[in-house]
Amino acid sequence: MFGSGGSAEERALRRTQQRSILDSVTEDLAKLKTQVAAPDRMRLDQYFTDVREIERRLQIAMQKSDAVPSMAVPYGVPESFDEHVKLQFDLLALAFQADITRVGTLLMARDLTGRVYPESGTDVSFHGGSHHAEDPGRIAQYAILNRYHASMLAYFADKLNSIEEGEGTLLDNSVTLYGSNMGNSNQHLHYDVPRFWWAAQEAS
Repeated sequence: MFGSGGSAEERALRRTQQRSILDSVTEDLAKLKTQVAAPDRMRLDQYFTDVREIERRLQIAMQKSDAVPSMAVPYGVPESFDEHVKLQFDLLALAFQADITRVGTLLMARDLTGRVYPESGTDVSFHGGSHHAEDPGRIAQYAILNRYHASMLAYFADKLNSIEEGEGTLLDNSVTLYGSNMGNSNQHLHYDVPRFWWAAQEAS
């Protein structure tokens, strides 16, 4: 999964031998579907389809990279940050849906990174943009970047809200916290850290 161990050639061979994670449970899934009601069969089919779709997106990402990584780092990470983060959130939603875990964390970007995010509408980086020297124009560009990253969390909330669970949705039964490690990044102040959260009405 993470591409570590062995030579570059051995890692490349392992990838060609990998099959869908669903291949190992196809027979068991078929048996299970004969034992449950129609609504549950539909849910199983949808879950199966969602997993296949994530695998398809990962395969596309791997095909875009001809080089075999030499370091023990994840292989097949999408070039697009947008696609990468959405894949992470989709995987987390599937884990919640199957009750594999009900707790997850995701660091979307390092605050020291010099990476830019073309989809955001600005070419400033987190680190460079955070040192805005109180200039209104630079603050506005930094706000654009932060709004973009917050929109990724909105994508996750929409995803949870689309999945039925009990009398409501996964979002109804979730608490989501989003925050920063800086209260004032321009001055490197760590207190009064900004954050916002969604929670189910039942949990409030």
